[in-house]
Amino acid sequence: MSAKINGMISRRGFMKLTGAAVACAAAGGPARVLHALVEKKEGTGGNQTGDVFSACDMCFNKCGLIARVEGGVVKKLDPNPKSLKSRGMLCARGNAGVKQLYDPDRLKYPLLRKGQRGEGKWQRLSWDQALDHAAGQMEKIGQQYTRCGFLFMAGTDMQSTFVHRFAEVYGSYNVISHESNCLLSRNRAFLDTFGEVPTPDIIHCKYIIMPGANRFEALVTPDSIDLMTAMQDGCKLVVLDPRFTKTAALADEWFAIKPGTDMAFFLAIAHVLISENLYDQKFIAEKTYGFDELRAHVQKYTSEWAAKETEIPARDIRRLARALAAAAPAAMVYPGRRSSDYKDSTQIRRSYAIVNALLGNWDKQGGLILPKKIKTGSIPVDAPFYEDNPEDRVDAGRAQMMFDEEGSFKHTRDAVIDPQKCIGCGNCVTACPYGARYRDPGTRQADKCDFCRPRLARGEEPACVVTCPTKARTFGDLNDPQSEVSRMVKEEKLVRVTAPHVDTRPNIYYHKGTRLLDWAVTPTLPGNVHMEREFWERS
Repeated sequence: MSAKINGMISRRGFMKLTGAAVACAAAGGPARVLHALVEKKEGTGGNQTGDVFSACDMCFNKCGLIARVEGGVVKKLDPNPKSLKSRGMLCARGNAGVKQLYDPDRLKYPLLRKGQRGEGKWQRLSWDQALDHAAGQMEKIGQQYTRCGFLFMAGTDMQSTFVHRFAEVYGSYNVISHESNCLLSRNRAFLDTFGEVPTPDIIHCKYIIMPGANRFEALVTPDSIDLMTAMQDGCKLVVLDPRFTKTAALADEWFAIKPGTDMAFFLAIAHVLISENLYDQKFIAEKTYGFDELRAHVQKYTSEWAAKETEIPARDIRRLARALAAAAPAAMVYPGRRSSDYKDSTQIRRSYAIVNALLGNWDKQGGLILPKKIKTGSIPVDAPFYEDNPEDRVDAGRAQMMFDEEGSFKHTRDAVIDPQKCIGCGNCVTACPYGARYRDPGTRQADKCDFCRPRLARGEEPACVVTCPTKARTFGDLNDPQSEVSRMVKEEKLVRVTAPHVDTRPNIYYHKGTRLLDWAVTPTLPGNVHMEREFWERS
């Protein structure tokens, strides 16, 4: 395995770097993570009594809290009255954080499984033994599959920043997190429309259309709290949701929209706003680009058309659009976090963003507020570089508009569990004894050749097939009914049949569905046959 350019990194050096990452993560968070304050023996500093300010880690909201500590033990968790995010509140789940600290079944020390899975046989390890074992396993995986063969997955807790830095220090850029799943389409849509992901100013809003979100049950702070306050102050809430949720039950209006038709609804809203000149003309003229194209695009998406798609009456669609405009700019389509995701979820969310732009509520009270970032310090880390790493993430090229540092949970999952996908690692390129392998710069996939006939004569498989870690390359004779490629064509139909090319006899087969490309074969030639991509002809 290739070492990092400026020398190998030891386990202690690795832990030193990741320790710096912990400090960096803590500096970037709202408060230090509340850790278990267990009772200690007298004279060891376990007699702490007082208040410890922190943030709740029982869910992703991170509400401000105050831990009441007696004798080094947390006795109670109270809300922080000065926390702007949680508005001086702490829910029942947050209060249960004390139980998480002192649960008798919590893991108290490292354990190593000694029997079969499910047998319950464990060996207790010291922390040094556990660190050495983990480091050894990570090194073994890195040697066999490259450093990017290790996938890191962060949750919604405060360790997410640390996990990203840990992966960077280890040398892998295959990292997924909460943002890779829950927030992906929303963040992409609003970034592509506004250049920023806004914060909804719900507490000052007067009219809200909430598609899919269930804020009175799936709590988000301060949105859930502010929505209750805003409705008490006269804010109108309209919920679009096939389900009759708790939020729908408390809303002013609920429409059981047909699943998957949210974009049709908001295209019709945009049609009404534009055709009746109800949009913020000053904001559109001064702050936007492409309005004429939008006007032409939504011209055909009338309320009557949307009524057939959404099963919401056309008169109600027009009425809701006019009510939004009348309350603007203190009106919004709630951006939400995520609901049921579809292939076009990013474009669905963009329709939310576009309607908000038509309302002119950007950075206005009661609309969508531009978030202010707090500048934090940073700790420079000289992360290692490994030359044998693949050129990109494992989910690269599977979908457009991904975030490089987060990727997509679904596509990463699919790439990992599919055992026969090219990951662009380049092993076949470096293994080829003839120097014939190369990677297409546009697709990062290896091309094929016909230079391995001497190896085949010796009964050896092509070197590129032997070294492929995911078995994305298959060797065999198409006319041999027992060969793997014959089975692929006959049973799995993973290859596509096309016309043969003259004077070629290569016998390496790529499985259909490898990233960005399909390979084709023809059964019309005797013996081994030629394969190549449909969209590129080779001579």
